[in-house]
Amino acid sequence: MLYEQYLTLNQKLHNKGAGDIPIEVTVERIAEILFCTTRNAKLVIRKMTEQGWISFVSGRGRGNRSRLTFLVDREEILLTMAKDLAERGQFKPAFELLHTHGEGNSIDQFSVWLDGYFGLEKEHKTGSETNDVLRIPIYRPIHTMDPADCFCSLSAHMIQQLFDRLVIYDINTKRFIPALAHHWESNEDATEWTFHLRKGVLFHNGAKLTSEDVRFTMERLASDRRNSWILRSLKQIEAPSSHTIRFVFYRPNWIFLRFVTAVSMSILPKDYAGLSEEKYWEHPVGTGPFQFAEWTECCFTMNAFPYYYQGRPYLDSVIVATLPEEAGLIGGSSRKWSCLNRVTAENEMDTGAAEDTSNSQDTKSFDQIASEHYCTGLLTWNMTKEGSQHNAKFRQAVNLYLDRVRMIEDLGEHRSHPAHSFLADNRYARQAHVVDELHARQLLKESGYDGSTVVIGSYGLHLRDAEWVQSRLADLNIKVIVVARDMTNILADHLVEELDCIIHSVVFPGEEVCLIENYEQHGSYVKELLDPGITEWVHERIDHALACRWADERMAILEEIEEYLRREAQVLFLNHSSFQIQSDASFKGVAINSLGWIDFKEIWKS
Repeated sequence: MLYEQYLTLNQKLHNKGAGDIPIEVTVERIAEILFCTTRNAKLVIRKMTEQGWISFVSGRGRGNRSRLTFLVDREEILLTMAKDLAERGQFKPAFELLHTHGEGNSIDQFSVWLDGYFGLEKEHKTGSETNDVLRIPIYRPIHTMDPADCFCSLSAHMIQQLFDRLVIYDINTKRFIPALAHHWESNEDATEWTFHLRKGVLFHNGAKLTSEDVRFTMERLASDRRNSWILRSLKQIEAPSSHTIRFVFYRPNWIFLRFVTAVSMSILPKDYAGLSEEKYWEHPVGTGPFQFAEWTECCFTMNAFPYYYQGRPYLDSVIVATLPEEAGLIGGSSRKWSCLNRVTAENEMDTGAAEDTSNSQDTKSFDQIASEHYCTGLLTWNMTKEGSQHNAKFRQAVNLYLDRVRMIEDLGEHRSHPAHSFLADNRYARQAHVVDELHARQLLKESGYDGSTVVIGSYGLHLRDAEWVQSRLADLNIKVIVVARDMTNILADHLVEELDCIIHSVVFPGEEVCLIENYEQHGSYVKELLDPGITEWVHERIDHALACRWADERMAILEEIEEYLRREAQVLFLNHSSFQIQSDASFKGVAINSLGWIDFKEIWKS
């Protein structure tokens, strides 16, 4: 409070001259500036004088004004206050303070300080004992910790820290790895799947995992949740014993083992561990490597679970700080801690991650780590509303005119190569993108485009892609406006009626599972904007894929859906963005998972 009063007073009275120039002012004027009584104004003056921030000489006699001298640079006070707020986990107020009172490069200086604040540090406790604490920044809030409602990679990654699944799929080795279930089998036609649970697995509250926890989780998931699609055609769930769970389906589901590995299938305790659902999500309990500690507007904190059945994490605590999106665009913090930022389905790209650090004052050595996984940028047309986008020739004209190579060259960052598919490694992946401006103009003319405005919706750092598309289509004489929205409400009913397309991205950590999710999940941009005339056909093709035993056959069927969207240009594939990190060489166990994030459990510092 005293800091802010000093800044306010300085801002109102300082005449931009030398800091030691006395300013004539009355106590009444100071009270007016600070919106307080003269008595409180005198108290504030005394406190500031004691702090050595000001010199105040009271005026003697009628008509003689007091003289106030500011002794401390306001930027110094401002930064001190911002740092104090940050150290208390109040990052949003810190940036708001800098915006309100800052001048010049205050935010840049603060971001440079954040370079040293974020990272992995050993905090001393007592004697030789230390706590390993990892602090990392993100630039968009965590939307949910509920697996049943998870829809973006940031939330999915955080959920994986607190919760476990029955089985894990290693996309790199193509192997299923036992997790909460140590064994599983299916009947001959894949209409029944049985899982055998490990014994002695503990929830964070000390309760032991049983099949009833699994049954509760799955029945909840099946009851009209965002991710209920994953239990399509489920007939019933049986619990033959305390550590055996069986899923029975109306139709064959050969991919169910992959479904079980999805984050949305993470296991909750039965009946929310005896709490109401609302109370439970204020302090969620799982079986994961980390246990929940605190979740505020600015920070998400979790601590190592010492009784984790697969071994305690090396870290003691992880503090995830939510910074304003603008902070991710400032070279300071994002450059040094690119190892702890990522590109996700929200495409929260660390714009400084690829910058040259050879001239940095930080002379530490860094390891460059890249992932085989990619984030795919898309333009999805809204086929649920009337407009120019309903004309196939119009959509094809836009597709032919947008030069993906030029887009990557112009926008840079982590955009790696043009996209031809949702996936970066299938048979479409390395096809050369066709750009034909003459044909595009001819198609546009044939489409009967009447000059009406095309509304593109986007969010976050995707707005740069949307604005690039806007500038290119202007050359094609297509009028475009870009509407910035939050990713959580961009599909609200009134917005869907307004938008002609959305520019967004997807991350596919599970290939088959995620492709199906793309067409089935409530809230998926592709699903919600899909041509209603093909919805039934899409469902039929997915059912057919699930009935196929072999992965190649399933993928061929799923590619039929994608090929239709590509041929009709209902989805324009823009680019694949790579996951790249730069890690301090003293950090060990650093690897990028399929979500484009760092697995916290294995990180430690030498």
